Amino acid sequence: GAAVAIVPVLVFLGIPFSIARPTGLFANFMSTGSATFYNLRKGLVDFKLALPLIIASIAFSPVGAYASHLFPEKVVAIAFTCFLFFAGAMVYIPKKAVFREESSIFFPILIGAIAGF
Repeated sequence: GAAVAIVPVLVFLGIPFSIARPTGLFANFMSTGSATFYNLRKGLVDFKLALPLIIASIAFSPVGAYASHLFPEKVVAIAFTCFLFFAGAMVYIPKKAVFREESSIFFPILIGAIAGF
């Protein structure tokens, strides 16, 4: 997502992390929203995979927001940066098909929960 580049650049330019983080997340929201709209129109969305991911990420995002207040800002910034670099690197790593018709929905729920948190 855009936050991989936006958050570090904004912090480097002197914007406080407390402002850069939601700005990056908003940019991700907008780009993901437009991509979702496009893919829905083209019939490319696998709802059996997407719905558990979406529901779990929505459910765990308030938990992550609350937890971020329990730790020093530096720790949250490092964790956020590590997650963003991991997510960015996953784009370049070849993947096997991990979700099949007969697969459990546990994996998409777990990934959604981690991403939401």
